[in-house]
Amino acid sequence: MSKESAILILASFEDENNAEKALFDLKMDKRGRLIEFKDAALVNRDAEDKIHIKETSDLSSGRGVVFGGIVGAIIGLFAGPLGAAIGGVAGALAGGIAAKKIDTGIPDQRLMEIAADLKPGSSVLMVIVEQRWFEHVHMHLEEAGAELLSQTVNKDFFDHG
Repeated sequence: MSKESAILILASFEDENNAEKALFDLKMDKRGRLIEFKDAALVNRDAEDKIHIKETSDLSSGRGVVFGGIVGAIIGLFAGPLGAAIGGVAGALAGGIAAKKIDTGIPDQRLMEIAADLKPGSSVLMVIVEQRWFEHVHMHLEEAGAELLSQTVNKDFFDHG
């Protein structure tokens, strides 16, 4: 997907369950190649007023640890068995830390701004799509019971600075 322009869809839900289901269904449609989206993020504030954010494009800590461990072990192989073990552990630590710091999708600051405005028990699902997928995703979210807003965004939206 090009970063030049895309459409950001904001889907507001009165409860967490419908938002979770809508995100799950979008992921299944993407997996089934029925749609494509650059990123999706679910932001909710639970009944205890705690904020939760799930984003599809950011690297998870687990994936970072595995990737870092493999790379470290491969590099360590050049130093023998002990080097592979040390390299694997060091790489896993570095990968886990990097995954926490790297923000590849919707800027975390923007997600926190959305979260600040949520009332307890409500959720917002943000989906970034190309124009050709807009109607399908919009219709799906509308059928899921969301109140919708959409806006064209350009590459500046993705600036994390």
